[in-house]
Amino acid sequence: MCAGSTAAAASVWATGCEITREEVKAAVDRARSVALPPDREVLHLLPQEFILDDQPGIHDPLGMVGNRLEVNRTCRRARVEWRRA
Repeated sequence: MCAGSTAAAASVWATGCEITREEVKAAVDRARSVALPPDREVLHLLPQEFILDDQPGIHDPLGMVGNRLEVNRTCRRARVEWRRA
């Protein structure tokens, strides 16, 4: 049984140079590390947009230059026993 979805943001500090795949992955991984009750797990994590140095609406930050990369995401979660059924 589905427990719903949530939206949130996570950020990483970039190098002030071009944004690399590693920095994009780090931002998404950080967004994935949400605190959930022990009976819940993340089913899907979908990045909605990236924000680079407070500039929203970026869909692909690769190659852009900035210092702070954030990701707004939607997280779909479910009860653990739902997945085991």
